[in-house]
Amino acid sequence: MLSLRVKPPQLIVDPVSFGLSLSDAVYAASTAPAGAAGLADVGAIEVGRRADFVVLDEKLSLKAVFVDGERILL
Repeated sequence: MLSLRVKPPQLIVDPVSFGLSLSDAVYAASTAPAGAAGLADVGAIEVGRRADFVVLDEKLSLKAVFVDGERILL
């Protein structure tokens, strides 16, 4: 299993705080690395892919974590 030293929301919050658009930050934290790693079932919310995602509020604070479509945190 992949171990991150940075919490997933920080992968979005930090780039946005430096001026990257929210959509570009989400792409850079999800779709781009999944594609680079050759992972076809993650990295975007689409039919046929795993439903692994986080929910952030308007201040980009973590509100929920879903893995395989199941809420596992908050």
